[in-house]
Amino acid sequence: MGWVAPNAADDELPQRYQPDVRWVGGTVTTSSAATIRVVIVDDHPLMAHGLAALLRLEGDIDVVGSASDIDAAHDLIVREQPAVVVCDIQVRDRSGFSLLERLAGAPAFIMFSSHDHPAYHKAAVDAGAFGFVLKDGTTEALVDAIRAAAAGRASFSMRTMETLRHDLRLPSERELQVVAMLAAGASNDEIARDLGLRPKTVESHLRTLFDRYGLVSRTELAMHAVNEGWIRRQGRSPGRPTGGDVAKDGRWMADRESLGAVRGNGAGKGAAGRGSGQRAQAADRRGAPAARTRPS
Repeated sequence: MGWVAPNAADDELPQRYQPDVRWVGGTVTTSSAATIRVVIVDDHPLMAHGLAALLRLEGDIDVVGSASDIDAAHDLIVREQPAVVVCDIQVRDRSGFSLLERLAGAPAFIMFSSHDHPAYHKAAVDAGAFGFVLKDGTTEALVDAIRAAAAGRASFSMRTMETLRHDLRLPSERELQVVAMLAAGASNDEIARDLGLRPKTVESHLRTLFDRYGLVSRTELAMHAVNEGWIRRQGRSPGRPTGGDVAKDGRWMADRESLGAVRGNGAGKGAAGRGSGQRAQAADRRGAPAARTRPS
């Protein structure tokens, strides 16, 4: 289902996010009766095959193939020339945004994820995707997003738009390094030693993060970083662990692929470095903090 701008005049939004009266609140009717060719990129075969079976029940969607890794997906897309790609954000140990970057300009990408991280919503928009759909959503939501993308229209949920409206500045590269080490259980002295900083500088970084995001403890900061999609366990897909998981798992890394796409500043690989030029190209196609404790 299409989104409606929350509590704001339509003219406050970028042109590509203006509601389209032909499809907001209902099923999109594309301008052409032609079948929409779709490729699915997901490293879980059961998910890919099940999704393909559901989409093929729609009379106007033809799933022309699926791939479980980025390189195979690239070859499949170049060969089959689909109109729309439904792509998982984390494909094995690589980011789906890297595939979007390699194929900038065409086809239309819909990012597909199990994880409702605000950073992923931002990354999808900033990287030039035509939609962001959660795997625990409805088939109707994905089908509508596919039809909208095939017709050249972006389709983002209220959740995504609220994330964009209420966004706080993302951590810097140095702050990400500090947070990843903090989540691994490192002390300020250990963080300072490994990053070549003074302990007072580490303390300053932490205080800034506490104040910016309204947090009061190191544990809260680590949990916030994981839940926002800033860091993830090495070698594992992003998830939402418990506080115990954060404390006991000593292998955390900055999720630079997703955050790079958000920033558009070249941090990490994936969609990082796409910048305003590729976002403009995609647009052409789409139409008060509480008291804190001292960090220690």
